[in-house]
Order: sequence, then structure tokens, then C-alpha cells
Amino acid sequence: MLIAKGSKYDWPTIFIYIMLVAAGWVNIYSASFNETSLSFFDVKQVYTKQLMFICLSALLIVFILAIESKFYERFSSVIYLVEENNNDQLHKIDNPSLNFSCF
Repeated sequence: MLIAKGSKYDWPTIFIYIMLVAAGWVNIYSASFNETSLSFFDVKQVYTKQLMFICLSALLIVFILAIESKFYERFSSVIYLVEENNNDQLHKIDNPSLNFSCF
């Protein structure tokens, strides 16, 4: 993608991502809108829950991007091992009949 010289981020891709998320939220809002809702920020409504999830995800994205890439390079093997261990435990819990620990 086209990255401006000296820029750390690919702004066109970020802009496209934000536009897709906004369009998706508008679709959810328009599909689930009802006139009985008391407020725009009614937590019982689907579109408000989705908006909260979008905001929390945006904060997580900012946090992940704030961490230097050297951190991920340094700890990638540890992160992989922890994730693999979690996946193995989930498979044993989900379906004990597929436990292939004898191999």
C-alpha cells in the first residue's frame, strides 16, 4: 500500500477500515432501529452494544499499535506457546472424545 515517507502507519488502509466499520454500524443501526427506544445510548439495543464493542476495539488497537514491534519479535515464541497451550486445553474441554494425548 502507499505509505507516506516517514509515516509509521498506512493511513489509506486505516481510513478504509474506519469507513467499513462505520458503514457496518450504520447498517446495524438502521436494521434494528425502533421508535420505542428511549435514548440513542440505550444499552439494551443491539446498535449500542455494537458501538461499545467498536469503541473498546479501537482502544485495543491503539494500545497494540503503541507497543513497539521489537516487543512482539522478542516475545513471539512465548506468546505462541501460551496460545498453543490454551488451544489444547480448549479442545480437551470442548470434545473429550477427540483427546489425542496418547500420540
